[in-house]
Amino acid sequence: MTIEQLIEQFTRDAERGTKAIDRLTLRPTKHSAEYLKNWRHHVDVCVSALEALEKLQKLENATASE
Repeated sequence: MTIEQLIEQFTRDAERGTKAIDRLTLRPTKHSAEYLKNWRHHVDVCVSALEALEKLQKLENATASE
């Protein structure tokens, strides 16, 4: 996978997690607290990966332009 493809994938995953969090917040269930914890962790991991990939992409672009 290219960096761009990874960025797209993690962006979709973060959006999916955010939608799940919104759904659970609006319509809580018996296990909402555990699900929210898991989805928040999922989104945090996606955001961290996106930040790292963006830094890697900048470094790759800088190296390519030299």
